[in-house]
Amino acid sequence: LDGVFNHASRQCHWLLEGRDEFFYPLGNGEYRCWENIPNLVEINLENSAAQEVFFFGKNSILKYWLREGADGWRIDCAHDLGPRLLESISHAMRAEFPEALLVGEVWSYPAGWKNTGMDGIMNYTFQSVIYDFLRGILSAGRTGAFLADMAKDTGLAFLSRCWNMCSSHDVERLGTILPKEELVRLAIVLQFAYPGTPFIYYGEERGMMGGPDPENRGAVNWEEPDRYPERRALITRLNRLRKEKRALTAGLFELVTVSDERVLGFKRRTADVAEQLIVLINPTPHPIETRVYLKDGWVMGGTRILDLDTGEAYRSSMERFVATLAPYQYRLLEPQVRYHSERYTPYKRLEGLTDR
Repeated sequence: LDGVFNHASRQCHWLLEGRDEFFYPLGNGEYRCWENIPNLVEINLENSAAQEVFFFGKNSILKYWLREGADGWRIDCAHDLGPRLLESISHAMRAEFPEALLVGEVWSYPAGWKNTGMDGIMNYTFQSVIYDFLRGILSAGRTGAFLADMAKDTGLAFLSRCWNMCSSHDVERLGTILPKEELVRLAIVLQFAYPGTPFIYYGEERGMMGGPDPENRGAVNWEEPDRYPERRALITRLNRLRKEKRALTAGLFELVTVSDERVLGFKRRTADVAEQLIVLINPTPHPIETRVYLKDGWVMGGTRILDLDTGEAYRSSMERFVATLAPYQYRLLEPQVRYHSERYTPYKRLEGLTDR
């Protein structure tokens, strides 16, 4: 559920009843307002009575809806609640509901929020970097370096529970910001390929457009067909792969070296060499041929590198392979590691061993 505990409308019953202790009165009937928006009155969350109603009381709003079957809470404006209160909320929630999820709306670098009691945040930093990469503002090399730093600084456990954002009720829709549908599809691929939980805003699978608020909150027109059927098919395939390939949920993020600097290349890999996916992204309108250097001592020479979308395959040689990408193409590539085979396999004595 969406928990908006930071501010209330002018019609809030506490305000209408004159309960000024729940707010920040400024005199002359005025109150401190969130972001100085007049109709969003900021709630005094230092007030213990408000805390009991919202979070800590036996029948608090937080606990009531979890008892009713909610799986968890998305906390609106979590940065305004602050780390100390968020940690207290987490402790109170998990004392009774240890499996409940707590995700916060935070518009900054995720690493700073991993020790606040939340399971994850809405990762708008991901959105910012990916959009700049796909619009040609940020090079592939700098994008990869930033994504690698964010993965290292944040840690896989917390980052995996952050939401990889592209669209939401607070930003313009994906198809409105990116100028080509091919770029939209690359953004969606990165939502699934980078550590985190892919967040598909309602209507994105149908190709909905939408500018600044309120355009980005428009209703779905169910009478219209999907604007881009390929987009829904892509999301379906990526969802299936995410369920089937453990590398996409448990694999570390590591860069691979590519000879063409226009290509973004990385891999997701667990400690098992058989559990890895190599991701290549061409954000340009030009075909590209690039060498890919895996930096992986356990991918043996002659290994088939299979494209899970197209069925095309490459062969590794001396820890590298050559890949081709059409304009705006992505590749999701999996080394075909066989521990058991009637014929020769260089992996026959590696099963059960880890190199991480």
